[in-house]
Amino acid sequence: MASKTELTYRLLTDEDLDRVIKFIQTHFIPFEPLSAAANVKAEEEKEFPHILIKNSLWQAASIGAFDNSTGELCAVRVNSLGKNNDRLVPEDESMSTAKMHKVQRILRAIKGGMLKNVVGTENYMEHIFVSVNQAYAKRGIATELYRRSELLANQHGCKKLIAICSNSYTRRSTEKIGYKLINEIKYDNYIDEVTGEKPFANMKTPHSTISLVVKTL
Repeated sequence: MASKTELTYRLLTDEDLDRVIKFIQTHFIPFEPLSAAANVKAEEEKEFPHILIKNSLWQAASIGAFDNSTGELCAVRVNSLGKNNDRLVPEDESMSTAKMHKVQRILRAIKGGMLKNVVGTENYMEHIFVSVNQAYAKRGIATELYRRSELLANQHGCKKLIAICSNSYTRRSTEKIGYKLINEIKYDNYIDEVTGEKPFANMKTPHSTISLVVKTL
């Protein structure tokens, strides 16, 4: 098993698309609290996460960690740049399931509008996905991906870093590296604007809120 020093970090490109999609389907969707609570199944989604990843990889802002001994992709940080929003392919919600629509609606709610208006600039980097293969957990890989993303953000002229924390672990880790809370929704208070239900009221502990956090560079 590789240690941190036996990993190679590099920019992800369009050529990595299929590999990154498979990684997110395997190592992110089954474990992410919102997807799990909504019973989202990767194999049922024709649009998610394909379009988000495809929109991100060409921007030279996403990073993968690879095991030197096997070449295996073991972690990803998928990012998107606010200045490129006008060039992104819109998501087609008709290609997603009703379960995914519930997740998408709470994500829109926590953003509170267009991010460039929320943070006061289009020069931001939004963290879309961070995921680590559990076989490589507790080695500081996620923290290293955040650090490298910040360096990339500076190279792209970004003034803000933005992340949505759907679980308590991500919230704590972002706080430790300087992210500040700008919006928060308690899962047991959130009412879906379409169904009128509380789809995430039974979220498993310790996940009690979804948060929008920002770091100023």
